[in-house]
Amino acid sequence: MQGCRTRSAYLLAGQSAGFVFSYGIRCGTSQRFRCGKTVMSTTRTISTVRVNGSRWLSCPPSKKLLVSKAIPPQEIRCALWKRFSSTLPTITTQENTLAVVKEDGNMLEIHWSEGGKSQFNSTWLRHQCHCEQCKQLGSGQMLVNPSSLPPLLSIKSALAVNKSVTITWAEDGHTGQIPLGYLQDNAVTDFSLFESIQSSSPDPLEHIPEVDYGDLIRDKREILRWMSDISSSGISIVRGTPVKPGTVGDIAELIAPVQNTIYGHVFQVRNSPNPINAAYSTAELPLHTDLVYYESPPGLQLLHCISCNDNIIGGESTFRDGFHAAEELRQLYPDDFSTLVRMAATFQKIHYERERPVHMRYYRPHIVINSLGCITAINWSPPFEGPLKIPASEIDAYYMAYTKFAKLIEDSPRKIQFRLKPGDAVVFNNRRILHGRREFKLCEDTDRFLEGCYINIDEFKSQLMVYHSMYGTDKQFNFKRVSNQDFYH
Repeated sequence: MQGCRTRSAYLLAGQSAGFVFSYGIRCGTSQRFRCGKTVMSTTRTISTVRVNGSRWLSCPPSKKLLVSKAIPPQEIRCALWKRFSSTLPTITTQENTLAVVKEDGNMLEIHWSEGGKSQFNSTWLRHQCHCEQCKQLGSGQMLVNPSSLPPLLSIKSALAVNKSVTITWAEDGHTGQIPLGYLQDNAVTDFSLFESIQSSSPDPLEHIPEVDYGDLIRDKREILRWMSDISSSGISIVRGTPVKPGTVGDIAELIAPVQNTIYGHVFQVRNSPNPINAAYSTAELPLHTDLVYYESPPGLQLLHCISCNDNIIGGESTFRDGFHAAEELRQLYPDDFSTLVRMAATFQKIHYERERPVHMRYYRPHIVINSLGCITAINWSPPFEGPLKIPASEIDAYYMAYTKFAKLIEDSPRKIQFRLKPGDAVVFNNRRILHGRREFKLCEDTDRFLEGCYINIDEFKSQLMVYHSMYGTDKQFNFKRVSNQDFYH
């Protein structure tokens, strides 16, 4: 590859399922290919390609895309989707929308009045019926017991009228309605689904966005922007907050209720002579995730600085994007990445010498991925790891991978370090952004006093979507994966 004057990257379709696409690097007259891997089995096979260990979506069969050498691999993916992904028009009215039953009643094709069409599986449609027998008006909950339905259903007739489609199914004789707007919002093609999953992967943390506390109090749209920053960057700093105890809870409540844990509703991070957590001392804290020994670790963590004298030596807060570190491990050491996906680590908090004794243990891998290879969760907490319980034949491979991952986390130039000042509050995604602290020394008449609390990750995600619906202006807002182990987003 060295000394090549010309280089172009392209995706080339193969001729059969299972060997569909290849990624090529062309250097002069030579070519190198790496086969794609089929990730879905459909009538139009979708595959991925790997470029330097990364996973990229490829194009439909018999298609070819040539990209200039000036475009990096991630832009290849974007350009590809602009060319080949299926898009739907924004429907402002359902007049003249046509419903066509196809494939012997197994498919309904909607021809939208503004152009374009979508196809819906007949059994899927039965499970989406919005009639009063199937869906409760007030709660929006589905009322149909799935055990009462045939496993597969076909459509006897369908008619689009008055902003909904009325469907009669053959097997159970049921007639119901589904709003056309609902179908538009939930129309999915194989390509659009994969695109949505890929685009939800967060970009690596480059800088920490900031917001003024006063702006959050005055304007709901600022809260939306703040939550959007937390979603995309994984972290944000709130400046200008009141310097008094209890403020951290007030900041959290701008998003969602505070989550109670074994450390209480709001916890104080302050040097203590007999700490129940190393954070309540002056010791260094390596980068980690909090409370990984919970089945559902806290989502957002808030730390509000109330006091931190300038003459304190050390005590800087440290942060590292765990998703990015895991992607680096995948690119540099794919076998070690696979090991940390397969092997479960032991996370525990066993502490009886405290007011409320705790005995918690949970086994889970350090890296969690879905079937498409997208990272959905990071579990990294060396201070709270217990004895490893995996097959003896896997122990050496585990620790080789574990050490490499630890070095990528701690020794990275992407690790961010700064000192919180009184009135600063840092808010970060505990499931994605690893955090730590440098050891510090207190001088006479000095104090380092922070208060912290947590927010459930699903409550945060819910409020982000609510605020976007109520105050957002960008209808195509791209929600980033928040590491709640949602299979898609």
